[in-house]
Amino acid sequence: MQSKLPLQQVLTLIRPHWGQSRESVLVLLLLLALAAGIPAFSAWSTQFTAALFDAMDRRNAERFWNAAMVSAAIFCAGAVISTFEQWVQQWLEFRWRGGLTRHFVGRWLGADQAFYRLERRQTADNPDQRIADDVRSFTSETLRLGLSLLGAVGTVVFMGQVLWNVSSSITIGAITVPGYMFWLAILAGLFQIALIHWAGHRLAARSMEQQKVEADFRFALVQQREAAEQIAMYRGAEVERARLERLFTLIGMNWAVLMSNYKNLHFTQQVIGFGTGVVPMLALAPKLFSGEVGMGAMMQAQTAYLSTALALGWITNNYKALALWSSVTRRLIGLNRSLDELEQKGIDVQTDDASMVRARGLKLKLPSGQHLNDVGQLEITQGTRMLVRGPSGVGKSTLLRAIAGLWPHGSGSIYIPQLARMMFVPQKSYIPLGTLKEALTYPAPAGQFDDAECAQVLNDCLLPNLATRLHAATAWSQQLSGGEQQRLAFARVLLARPDIVFLDEATSALDNASEATLYDLIRERLPKTTIVSVAHRTTLDRHHDECLELQLHGGSRTVPLNTSS
Repeated sequence: MQSKLPLQQVLTLIRPHWGQSRESVLVLLLLLALAAGIPAFSAWSTQFTAALFDAMDRRNAERFWNAAMVSAAIFCAGAVISTFEQWVQQWLEFRWRGGLTRHFVGRWLGADQAFYRLERRQTADNPDQRIADDVRSFTSETLRLGLSLLGAVGTVVFMGQVLWNVSSSITIGAITVPGYMFWLAILAGLFQIALIHWAGHRLAARSMEQQKVEADFRFALVQQREAAEQIAMYRGAEVERARLERLFTLIGMNWAVLMSNYKNLHFTQQVIGFGTGVVPMLALAPKLFSGEVGMGAMMQAQTAYLSTALALGWITNNYKALALWSSVTRRLIGLNRSLDELEQKGIDVQTDDASMVRARGLKLKLPSGQHLNDVGQLEITQGTRMLVRGPSGVGKSTLLRAIAGLWPHGSGSIYIPQLARMMFVPQKSYIPLGTLKEALTYPAPAGQFDDAECAQVLNDCLLPNLATRLHAATAWSQQLSGGEQQRLAFARVLLARPDIVFLDEATSALDNASEATLYDLIRERLPKTTIVSVAHRTTLDRHHDECLELQLHGGSRTVPLNTSS
């Protein structure tokens, strides 16, 4: 059984928007006033319901039509107020969702690279689903449940008063119970709560698990769509089908447990609903037959009892929604905690006033703590062209991640020039959805560069067929070959003009001639840029001044390279 939701953690989900939006607070106050006022309005209107049925009981047509007209007017007014309340609630719900979404996206994609840290640690599954779906559910359900709870309290107060006045008292033996229908409604409400909790207390945990397995299945579908070509090349469709079948089986297994819980909950709710409708008639029938109350008073008491009992059993009617709210709230709290987790202390990356990249006592480790490499001392002076080489698994790419501040596992210090603009180019660059120009200028805004400059750099990087398609929007990561994507990455470097560029197997999909052309372009256009390349190819030797060789069993050495140009 899950522990109770910590109030402090729930408040961390509420504060980001409400602490900053005065307009939302004012609208919320209006909603609260409506939620509290509608029960009072409903309680006041029951007297006209009583008048209507009394007129029918006494066959008084004039009183009946007068009461009917008043009741119709009250109904129309209630419909207008209810509609207005719903519209305001939906407006506020989306505004809150927008504020909380921006809060989480800002933390997830913040300066501390939390999105990368979460993926590396796997401490919060499917953060994208939590931000997209759980935030929506949390904001909508919190507002709906909170307002309905306030309405339930108002109903108990106002309808309870009507019920107290109408039901008068009842004598059982020597005991007289004033407002006995009111006390009966309270007992019925408490009994409902106990019964419903017994029937559905496992729903919250299972709902949370259902969201997880659904998100895993959806993520697998997205992953297969993005890797369609690779899967087709490997003839892996059957394996992927089996993986989807396995993931969907997990959905079905958890859903079977949920169905059992829903069955128990639904049956219990049906029994309670039937009892709630029958009890007031049975309790009032003796007074009706004895002439103590008329038909109008009975119908008024019936309405007040049902309203009061349902309000007291608020948790009964909202148990499934509360289970869903609990599960999405826990998932958002979990995401918050993962974002709050500090990066472990290890490799210390800091800036200084020097003009070079330096490392002192640098040791690289795997997340498990296993030793990877002792890089030791390292200096990359301004304008240097360094090649990083070594056997697979020795830590070449990890060294670049450490310099980028993305790899804390290890020890030692790395010093980065304070004002240096660095750019890291992986083997397969990220290409966002949108126009080709947006993909080309990423991560800078497309409007920062004119079309002529972009077209020229595409021509220079051996992509003349793309130079006229700058504003074409498509899934470019699927349209471009591996070699085209790597040439596009070099075009980005030429546009960005960084002070230091790190190229991690950035020409692995290119032929030797294309590779030479692109490196010559970098040297010609960016003569002062420091270049650090990770590669196995010896064809890159001539484009670099020195080589950092990482040894398989640890250690490194820097050797000069004989360049022909």
